Amino acid sequence: MVTGPTASGKSTLVRRLLRNEAPEVARRLAVGDGDGWAALEANRLHEPGEEELPRVLFHYDFLRPYLRSAGVHARDEALALLDGAREVAFATIFAPPEVLRRRLAGTSLPGRLGFPLKRRHRRILADYGDPSAVRAHYQRWFDHARTRGGDHVVVLEDGARTLPLDDFERSAAWRALGASPARGRS
Repeated sequence: MVTGPTASGKSTLVRRLLRNEAPEVARRLAVGDGDGWAALEANRLHEPGEEELPRVLFHYDFLRPYLRSAGVHARDEALALLDGAREVAFATIFAPPEVLRRRLAGTSLPGRLGFPLKRRHRRILADYGDPSAVRAHYQRWFDHARTRGGDHVVVLEDGARTLPLDDFERSAAWRALGASPARGRS
């Protein structure tokens, strides 16, 4: 599973894994050279495709439940896919709030085409302006992923370096986000 918040670089990392261009992450996720793996996006689960995929790189935006009716990860139907997996490993991409905000503002969102941004994109941009809100999103994801088991690494520097989740939570990058606010979401 390749996960992270909106604009963190999930699609880029999945492509790099499939092309054997992120060897450390591939090693940590046991992806090998990417051969024989299929990419599957959470937002495209209902599109026709193969019924069974033996090796899947599951692309998941961990903000997804907060931008839809699910509200929390435990109720996001896309994560039910993991229930049928024989083995799951998590690679969560970490990007600092200022990088996330810059990337999101620079994407081809409707607002860049002269249309107003969707409410969910305005909400994300607002959250990206608050490091403690970004930390809260990551923390909720980390807490949920721990309930699912499996190896969990945090990907830094565009896929060039990884840290086990526990080590990341002791890192300067994590501490720089400050304390998580009480946000009323679980």
